[in-house]
This record gives sequence, C-alpha cells and structure tokens, in this order.
Amino acid sequence: MAKIFVEAYGCSASFADSEMISGLILNGGHTLVDNSSESDLNIVVTCSVKDATANKMIHRIKSLKSKPLVVAECFSKAEKGTVEKFSENASLMGPNSLGMTLQIIDSTLNGKKLIALEDSDLSKVGLPKVRLNPVVGIVEIASGCMSECTFCQTKLSKGDLSSYRLGDIVRQVQTEIKKGVKKYG
Repeated sequence: MAKIFVEAYGCSASFADSEMISGLILNGGHTLVDNSSESDLNIVVTCSVKDATANKMIHRIKSLKSKPLVVAECFSKAEKGTVEKFSENASLMGPNSLGMTLQIIDSTLNGKKLIALEDSDLSKVGLPKVRLNPVVGIVEIASGCMSECTFCQTKLSKGDLSSYRLGDIVRQVQTEIKKGVKKYG
C-alpha cells in the first residue's frame, strides 16, 4: 500500500473534502504521511476562487509534480487546461467526484492519468474522515453556488447550489459529537 500526502487550500468545504479524501485513503489500506518528501503520491486539494489563489495552486502543482500527483477539487475542474500545462501527468478529481478517490489513486500510482471531473452519485455526508483538528467538525449542508460573481469560479467548479438531506446532516452532526467534536465550522 502507498504512502500518501494530502494538503488542502481554500474554503471550509475544501478542508472538509480533504478530511474525507484522507478517510477514504485510510479505509482503502493506504497510509497518510505528513510531508511530500515521505510520500509515494501527493494529493493537493485546490481552490480557484481568485487569481491570487490560482497562482498559489500553480506554484504547489509545480512543486509537487516530481511524484505521482492528484489535483483535486475546484482548480482541477475550473482550470483543467492550466493544471495539465504545469503537470501533464497529474490525475484530476473534481469537487463532487470523491467516490472515485481510490480508483484515481490506484490509477495514478500505476502511471496512468485518470480524469474524474464529473459529479458522482456518492453523497459526501457520512463519508469517513480524518479530522485536521480533532475538536472541530466541518459539516457541509450544501454544495455549489447561487451566484455568478465575476471574480469567482465556484459556480464553474461546484455547479448550482444543492442542499443535502436534513436527516443526513443531523446524523452527521450526531456522529461528530460522539467522536468528540466541540466546535463546528
């Protein structure tokens, strides 16, 4: 099994997704490591809201591409061509494609680029997590965006606003409380 480094940038939703990606990695039998120098594969959970953030993502992609790389979340979907320009072998995973995490990892480790930018039917609510902070729980109630701001690419990446089912949200909060969460983000 592989040693995998995961790092996240952006909003609470990106950090929540990185927690779920890490949980799926562990459930898949892989190991998480604390820095890219120890890894067999790197995953960067990206953001593309503004130009300054996009520039930071380009820098990170360039610095992590010496090993197998998965570029996940918003930047990979909104700026697919840019990601491929700076790391042509990187696999891409969209913000609503978490159900493909293990397949993308396996494909990338085997030297085959995989692009999964389409939405999967897997609900994010209830997925295993590795919390970045053991007392802070990030529980998403919706995904997407209602607006079309000129400076932001969230709608391009995540699509129209879609709320999660209330019962699923309540169960997620109850589960988080049982696991020691004291604060929600």
